[in-house]
Amino acid sequence: MSTPPLASDLAPLGIVAGAGTLPFEVAEAVRATGRPVYILGIEGFASDAIKAWPHGMFRLGTIAAPIRLLRDAKCTDLVLTGRVERPNLTNLRVDGKAITTLPKILAVMTRGGDDTMLSGLIDLIEDEGFRVVGIPQIAPALVAGTARIGAREPSKTDLADMDIGFQALKHMGPLDIGQAVVVIDQRIVAVEAAEGTDAMVRRVVDLRAVGRVRGKPGTGVLVKAPKPDQDLRIDMPVIGPETARAVSDAGLAGIGIEADGVLIAGREALEKEIGDSGLFLVGRAKA
Repeated sequence: MSTPPLASDLAPLGIVAGAGTLPFEVAEAVRATGRPVYILGIEGFASDAIKAWPHGMFRLGTIAAPIRLLRDAKCTDLVLTGRVERPNLTNLRVDGKAITTLPKILAVMTRGGDDTMLSGLIDLIEDEGFRVVGIPQIAPALVAGTARIGAREPSKTDLADMDIGFQALKHMGPLDIGQAVVVIDQRIVAVEAAEGTDAMVRRVVDLRAVGRVRGKPGTGVLVKAPKPDQDLRIDMPVIGPETARAVSDAGLAGIGIEADGVLIAGREALEKEIGDSGLFLVGRAKA
């Protein structure tokens, strides 16, 4: 995948925005290169912060309106960012163009897991003449590297837990299960599914409370990585300050991530949370 040039005379980058701060962090990073941006917010997900940017809004289920908005803004490259829940198809209000492509939409939304859905979504977008690009291409500073965050050094036990976590994710990936696990004393105690990483980590608090997790507080690691062969243009794993807070509340030692495979949202707040909580965040190069 080639990296698109970033020059001030290029067409605006279209940023399709779901929930969270990440769409605006991407917008700031891209604007700093001299390239203009246009943010297309998803109703019910994108925050009011969108009002400070050139923007439009659309609802899930419509196709004609977002395409028109993006073309009017002269966008050809798109990046998809922010959290969006898979919609309930029975509640969608589709427009005329969506009806004509309904068989394709149903195939994308109902067959297989997240990977199948997201790859189908990319195909639908690119069928309309747009190019989907990834955040690593246009805002590489948001991607976590190998540098450790936090003063704490991971212990031998922490590193062994990370090894187990990365092995588990490598084997889980082809099953399209999730992107994160919690490992304590080389035992997998929680696996991410539909609830998302932060909610999965918070389950560990309950497991400790009922005695299902016996590792002492300050042990165990959250491990997060993309699925093998995952298309990082869409649904790239993300951690933020809320993740670090959940890890601290769960009594874990820190976080291990795959370097160059995970995005950091709210880096300054994340670094403060890790420092204040006495955690570590370590990036490990992909094996």
